[in-house]
Amino acid sequence: MKQVNAIMGLLAAGALLFLLMPIITILPIALSSGDYISYPLPGLSLRWLSQVALHPGWREALANSIFIALGSAMLATLFGTLAAVGLVQAAPRQARALRGLLMLPVAIPSVVLGLGLYFLLARAGLLSTYTGLILAHATISFPLVLVVVGASLATTDLIVIRAAQSLGAGWRMIFLSVLVPMLYPAILAGFILAFLNSFDEVIVTMFIAGPEQNTVPRVLFANLRDRLDPSVVAVTVLMLLLSALLGLLLQLLARWTQRRPADQ
Repeated sequence: MKQVNAIMGLLAAGALLFLLMPIITILPIALSSGDYISYPLPGLSLRWLSQVALHPGWREALANSIFIALGSAMLATLFGTLAAVGLVQAAPRQARALRGLLMLPVAIPSVVLGLGLYFLLARAGLLSTYTGLILAHATISFPLVLVVVGASLATTDLIVIRAAQSLGAGWRMIFLSVLVPMLYPAILAGFILAFLNSFDEVIVTMFIAGPEQNTVPRVLFANLRDRLDPSVVAVTVLMLLLSALLGLLLQLLARWTQRRPADQ
Protein backbone atom coordinates (compact mmCIF):
# COMPACT_ATOMS: atom_id res chain seq x y z
CA MET A 1 0.00 0.00 0.00
CA LYS A 2 2.84 2.38 0.87
CA GLN A 3 4.51 1.65 -2.48
CA VAL A 4 1.27 2.43 -4.33
CA ASN A 5 0.92 5.71 -2.41
CA ALA A 6 4.53 6.59 -3.20
CA ILE A 7 4.02 5.89 -6.92
CA MET A 8 0.82 7.93 -6.97
CA GLY A 9 2.61 10.77 -5.21
CA LEU A 10 5.43 10.71 -7.78
CA LEU A 11 2.94 10.68 -10.65
CA ALA A 12 1.05 13.61 -9.14
CA ALA A 13 4.29 15.54 -8.62
CA GLY A 14 5.36 14.80 -12.21
CA ALA A 15 2.00 15.97 -13.58
CA LEU A 16 2.18 19.15 -11.50
CA LEU A 17 5.73 19.84 -12.67
CA PHE A 18 4.66 19.28 -16.29
CA LEU A 19 1.83 21.81 -15.91
CA LEU A 20 4.07 24.37 -14.19
CA MET A 21 7.06 23.99 -16.49
CA PRO A 22 5.91 26.56 -19.12
CA ILE A 23 5.43 29.14 -16.35
CA ILE A 24 8.71 28.29 -14.62
CA THR A 25 10.56 28.51 -17.92
CA ILE A 26 9.54 32.08 -18.74
CA LEU A 27 9.85 33.59 -15.25
CA PRO A 28 13.65 34.29 -15.45
CA ILE A 29 13.11 36.36 -18.62
CA ALA A 30 11.55 39.08 -16.43
CA LEU A 31 15.07 39.63 -15.04
CA SER A 32 16.76 39.71 -18.45
CA SER A 33 19.01 42.64 -19.37
CA GLY A 34 18.44 42.07 -23.09
CA ASP A 35 16.03 43.84 -25.44
CA TYR A 36 14.26 40.70 -26.60
CA ILE A 37 12.85 37.49 -25.17
CA SER A 38 15.66 34.99 -25.64
CA TYR A 39 17.63 32.21 -23.99
CA PRO A 40 20.29 32.10 -22.68
CA LEU A 41 19.87 35.34 -20.78
CA PRO A 42 22.49 37.96 -21.68
CA GLY A 43 22.50 39.11 -18.05
CA LEU A 44 20.36 39.89 -15.05
CA SER A 45 18.65 43.22 -14.50
CA LEU A 46 15.57 44.79 -12.91
CA ARG A 47 15.21 46.97 -16.00
CA TRP A 48 11.93 45.55 -17.25
CA LEU A 49 10.27 45.32 -13.84
CA SER A 50 11.12 48.98 -13.17
CA GLN A 51 9.94 49.96 -16.65
CA VAL A 52 6.59 48.31 -16.07
CA ALA A 53 6.29 50.00 -12.66
CA LEU A 54 7.14 53.46 -14.03
CA HIS A 55 5.57 53.38 -17.50
CA PRO A 56 2.40 55.56 -17.58
CA GLY A 57 0.58 53.13 -19.89
CA TRP A 58 1.05 50.15 -17.59
CA ARG A 59 0.17 52.19 -14.49
CA GLU A 60 -3.02 53.49 -16.09
CA ALA A 61 -3.95 49.97 -17.19
CA LEU A 62 -3.35 48.66 -13.66
CA ALA A 63 -5.53 51.39 -12.14
CA ASN A 64 -8.29 50.61 -14.65
CA SER A 65 -8.05 46.86 -13.97
CA ILE A 66 -8.29 47.33 -10.20
CA PHE A 67 -11.20 49.80 -10.47
CA ILE A 68 -13.16 47.57 -12.87
CA ALA A 69 -12.38 44.39 -10.94
CA LEU A 70 -13.47 45.92 -7.62
CA GLY A 71 -16.70 47.30 -9.08
CA SER A 72 -17.65 44.11 -10.90
CA ALA A 73 -16.66 41.92 -7.93
CA MET A 74 -18.91 43.93 -5.59
CA LEU A 75 -21.85 43.64 -7.98
CA ALA A 76 -21.25 39.94 -8.63
CA THR A 77 -20.91 39.24 -4.89
CA LEU A 78 -24.11 41.11 -4.05
CA PHE A 79 -26.29 39.48 -6.69
CA GLY A 80 -24.60 36.08 -6.46
CA THR A 81 -25.23 35.95 -2.72
CA LEU A 82 -28.85 37.04 -3.11
CA ALA A 83 -29.39 34.46 -5.86
CA ALA A 84 -27.86 31.67 -3.74
CA VAL A 85 -30.15 32.53 -0.83
CA GLY A 86 -33.16 32.68 -3.15
CA LEU A 87 -32.40 29.30 -4.69
CA VAL A 88 -32.27 27.69 -1.25
CA GLN A 89 -35.80 28.90 -0.58
CA ALA A 90 -37.16 27.76 -3.98
CA ALA A 91 -38.71 24.37 -4.72
CA PRO A 92 -36.07 21.78 -5.76
CA ARG A 93 -37.23 21.49 -9.38
CA GLN A 94 -37.43 25.25 -9.83
CA ALA A 95 -34.07 25.71 -8.11
CA ARG A 96 -32.36 23.30 -10.52
CA ALA A 97 -33.82 25.06 -13.56
CA LEU A 98 -32.93 28.52 -12.30
CA ARG A 99 -29.41 27.44 -11.28
CA GLY A 100 -28.78 26.06 -14.76
CA LEU A 101 -29.98 29.33 -16.28
CA LEU A 102 -27.85 31.46 -13.97
CA MET A 103 -24.74 29.36 -14.71
CA LEU A 104 -24.95 30.02 -18.47
CA PRO A 105 -22.26 32.76 -18.48
CA VAL A 106 -19.60 30.18 -17.62
CA ALA A 107 -20.94 27.63 -20.12
CA ILE A 108 -21.16 29.96 -23.13
CA PRO A 109 -17.88 30.54 -25.05
CA SER A 110 -16.29 33.90 -24.21
CA VAL A 111 -16.45 35.12 -27.81
CA VAL A 112 -20.19 34.41 -28.06
CA LEU A 113 -20.83 35.98 -24.66
CA GLY A 114 -18.73 39.01 -25.56
CA LEU A 115 -20.62 39.48 -28.82
CA GLY A 116 -23.98 39.21 -27.07
CA LEU A 117 -22.95 41.70 -24.39
CA TYR A 118 -21.67 44.01 -27.13
CA PHE A 119 -25.09 44.23 -28.80
CA LEU A 120 -26.92 44.49 -25.46
CA LEU A 121 -24.71 47.28 -24.10
CA ALA A 122 -24.73 49.06 -27.47
CA ARG A 123 -28.52 49.33 -27.27
CA ALA A 124 -28.17 50.72 -23.73
CA GLY A 125 -25.52 53.23 -24.81
CA LEU A 126 -22.93 51.72 -22.46
CA LEU A 127 -20.22 50.68 -24.91
CA SER A 128 -16.77 52.16 -24.25
CA THR A 129 -17.76 53.11 -20.70
CA TYR A 130 -16.58 51.95 -17.31
CA THR A 131 -20.18 51.23 -16.33
CA GLY A 132 -20.68 48.90 -19.27
CA LEU A 133 -17.38 47.12 -18.62
CA ILE A 134 -18.17 46.65 -14.93
CA LEU A 135 -21.60 45.23 -15.78
CA ALA A 136 -20.08 42.88 -18.37
CA HIS A 137 -17.44 41.61 -15.94
CA ALA A 138 -20.04 41.23 -13.19
CA THR A 139 -22.09 39.06 -15.56
CA ILE A 140 -19.24 36.61 -16.14
CA SER A 141 -18.17 36.59 -12.48
CA PHE A 142 -21.65 36.21 -10.99
CA PRO A 143 -21.80 32.37 -11.38
CA LEU A 144 -18.56 31.95 -9.40
CA VAL A 145 -20.07 33.69 -6.38
CA LEU A 146 -23.30 31.73 -6.80
CA VAL A 147 -21.40 28.43 -6.67
CA VAL A 148 -19.24 29.35 -3.64
CA VAL A 149 -22.03 30.85 -1.54
CA GLY A 150 -24.45 28.11 -2.63
CA ALA A 151 -21.99 25.43 -1.49
CA SER A 152 -21.69 27.13 1.89
CA LEU A 153 -25.49 27.34 2.22
CA ALA A 154 -25.78 23.65 1.43
CA THR A 155 -23.82 22.84 4.60
CA THR A 156 -25.57 25.44 6.76
CA ASP A 157 -28.46 24.59 9.08
CA LEU A 158 -31.20 26.87 7.78
CA ILE A 159 -33.41 26.33 10.81
CA VAL A 160 -32.02 29.67 12.02
CA ILE A 161 -34.11 31.35 9.29
CA ARG A 162 -37.31 29.82 10.66
CA ALA A 163 -36.23 30.78 14.18
CA ALA A 164 -35.70 34.39 13.10
CA GLN A 165 -39.06 34.43 11.31
CA SER A 166 -40.78 33.08 14.42
CA LEU A 167 -39.33 36.03 16.34
CA GLY A 168 -40.84 38.48 13.85
CA ALA A 169 -37.76 39.27 11.75
CA GLY A 170 -38.32 40.26 8.14
CA TRP A 171 -36.23 39.01 5.23
CA ARG A 172 -34.06 42.13 5.21
CA MET A 173 -33.12 41.66 8.85
CA ILE A 174 -32.67 37.91 8.40
CA PHE A 175 -30.31 38.46 5.47
CA LEU A 176 -28.21 41.19 7.11
CA SER A 177 -28.23 39.97 10.72
CA VAL A 178 -28.35 36.17 10.33
CA LEU A 179 -27.22 34.97 6.90
CA VAL A 180 -24.40 37.42 6.17
CA PRO A 181 -22.58 36.76 9.50
CA MET A 182 -22.91 33.00 8.85
CA LEU A 183 -21.81 33.18 5.22
CA TYR A 184 -19.22 35.94 5.18
CA PRO A 185 -16.19 33.61 4.70
CA ALA A 186 -17.87 32.20 1.57
CA ILE A 187 -18.96 35.68 0.49
CA LEU A 188 -15.39 36.94 0.83
CA ALA A 189 -14.08 33.92 -1.09
CA GLY A 190 -16.61 34.59 -3.86
CA PHE A 191 -15.53 38.25 -3.96
CA ILE A 192 -11.87 37.23 -4.38
CA LEU A 193 -12.72 34.80 -7.18
CA ALA A 194 -14.84 37.43 -8.92
CA PHE A 195 -12.03 39.98 -8.58
CA LEU A 196 -9.47 37.60 -10.09
CA ASN A 197 -11.83 36.61 -12.90
CA SER A 198 -12.43 40.24 -13.81
CA PHE A 199 -8.76 41.21 -13.49
CA ASP A 200 -7.72 38.44 -15.91
CA GLU A 201 -10.55 38.88 -18.43
CA VAL A 202 -9.49 39.96 -21.92
CA ILE A 203 -11.93 38.61 -24.55
CA VAL A 204 -15.10 40.26 -23.24
CA THR A 205 -13.08 43.41 -22.49
CA MET A 206 -11.98 43.69 -26.13
CA PHE A 207 -15.64 43.68 -27.21
CA ILE A 208 -16.85 46.23 -24.67
CA ALA A 209 -13.97 48.55 -23.78
CA GLY A 210 -13.00 51.74 -25.57
CA PRO A 211 -9.60 53.45 -25.85
CA GLU A 212 -9.86 54.86 -22.32
CA GLN A 213 -10.67 51.51 -20.68
CA ASN A 214 -7.34 49.80 -21.25
CA THR A 215 -6.78 47.00 -18.73
CA VAL A 216 -3.62 45.06 -17.96
CA PRO A 217 -4.65 41.91 -19.93
CA ARG A 218 -5.73 44.07 -22.89
CA VAL A 219 -2.41 45.98 -23.01
CA LEU A 220 -0.56 42.69 -22.52
CA PHE A 221 -2.40 41.14 -25.46
CA ALA A 222 -1.63 44.18 -27.64
CA ASN A 223 2.08 44.00 -26.76
CA LEU A 224 2.17 40.30 -27.61
CA ARG A 225 0.84 41.19 -31.04
CA ASP A 226 2.82 44.37 -31.76
CA ARG A 227 6.10 44.11 -29.86
CA LEU A 228 7.55 41.19 -27.95
CA ASP A 229 9.98 42.28 -25.25
CA PRO A 230 10.66 41.15 -21.65
CA SER A 231 8.22 43.74 -20.26
CA VAL A 232 5.43 41.33 -21.26
CA VAL A 233 6.98 38.64 -19.06
CA ALA A 234 7.53 41.13 -16.23
CA VAL A 235 3.80 41.96 -16.23
CA THR A 236 2.98 38.24 -16.36
CA VAL A 237 5.15 37.63 -13.30
CA LEU A 238 3.41 40.42 -11.37
CA MET A 239 -0.02 39.03 -12.31
CA LEU A 240 1.06 35.54 -11.22
CA LEU A 241 2.21 36.92 -7.87
CA LEU A 242 -1.14 38.67 -7.38
CA SER A 243 -3.05 35.50 -8.27
CA ALA A 244 -0.83 33.43 -5.94
CA LEU A 245 -1.37 35.83 -3.02
CA LEU A 246 -5.14 35.87 -3.49
CA GLY A 247 -5.13 32.08 -3.96
CA LEU A 248 -3.26 31.74 -0.66
CA LEU A 249 -5.87 33.95 0.98
CA LEU A 250 -8.59 31.66 -0.39
CA GLN A 251 -6.84 28.63 1.10
CA LEU A 252 -6.58 30.35 4.48
CA LEU A 253 -10.28 31.23 4.31
CA ALA A 254 -11.15 27.62 3.47
CA ARG A 255 -9.13 26.27 6.41
CA TRP A 256 -10.58 28.85 8.78
CA THR A 257 -14.11 27.99 7.64
CA GLN A 258 -13.48 24.27 8.25
CA ARG A 259 -12.20 24.91 11.76
CA ARG A 260 -14.86 27.47 12.60
CA PRO A 261 -17.65 25.05 13.70
CA ALA A 262 -15.26 23.28 16.06
CA ASP A 263 -14.33 26.56 17.72
CA GLN A 264 -17.92 27.71 18.27
